[in-house]
Amino acid sequence: MEQEPLYCDVGRIGNPQSRRCLIVTSGVHGIEGFCGSAIQDELLTCGLLQPHLDSIQVLVVHAVNPFGFSHLRRVNEDNVDLNRAFVPSDRYTQRDLEYEAFRAEVFPCRWQGSQLQKIMRKLHRFSETKGLGVLQDLLTRGQYQYSDDPFFGGQDRPWSWSLWQRICEDIEAQSDYVVHLDIHTGLGDYGSLEIIFAGQPESAELSLAQSWFGTKAVRVPGSSGSRSARVSGPLGSHLIQFDVQVVPVGLEFGTQPLDAMLNALVADNWLTSNLDCDKDQAAHIKQEVEAVFVCRDPNWTVEVWREFKARVLQALEGLTQW
Repeated sequence: MEQEPLYCDVGRIGNPQSRRCLIVTSGVHGIEGFCGSAIQDELLTCGLLQPHLDSIQVLVVHAVNPFGFSHLRRVNEDNVDLNRAFVPSDRYTQRDLEYEAFRAEVFPCRWQGSQLQKIMRKLHRFSETKGLGVLQDLLTRGQYQYSDDPFFGGQDRPWSWSLWQRICEDIEAQSDYVVHLDIHTGLGDYGSLEIIFAGQPESAELSLAQSWFGTKAVRVPGSSGSRSARVSGPLGSHLIQFDVQVVPVGLEFGTQPLDAMLNALVADNWLTSNLDCDKDQAAHIKQEVEAVFVCRDPNWTVEVWREFKARVLQALEGLTQW
């Protein structure tokens, strides 16, 4: 919405002396915050946490990316995908030759004034000839050279990066054992959940996550069976750099098929550079983006809460026994 104040809410409940902390974040990808916000609200009001509040702290971070949430975009005010932004600064200058070859084949030199239909035809042709998995890997893993392209990870530290840095510093000062649940939508079968491990593969924390949530339930991005490609700089990876033991996972709730999600994001990216396009076309693009990330089906909502409730109970049990 135009001119509304934009901010991130941070709330803490539980035992302030406890060194065990459960973190639940939402809205890293702004428009995905509708699901995350609803889950956080239910979590804080349904009584599920009450039996555990004497032994742990719970930190709820609502709308990590308030701009994207407000403007129905996945990215922030600078077209930065915040789940690609938590990388060392030297990554900004490293070229990705595979991505450069891909974009030369599919994307325009300049997005402004380009033809969306032409881009979508090239995108479809690439997917048909190289495979949807190859397209997903090249497009979604994160790139740092082309600020107008999708899945741009930035060339500087955005506001939300600094916010999460301060939160991590506070967590480090108050906690020793942390479970981080980061809520997302848009990837996977309708209503399904994939638990995506955001830490280091083959680590002790991965073994913990698998013991709590199930070996087959926890996926490492890019591995066999995972719907997520390996990406650079997710939010959950940042806290592992601090002096805490942390099990970071993304909870990814499925909505639409993968190709529909990628098409919607590319179209929305084009729209940002072509705001003078036909109003009906702009409205259609926004409807497609909303359909991919915001589900209003009551059956979907019930299933998502059922899955989240089961996983947060597993996380609480694991955290209290850690």
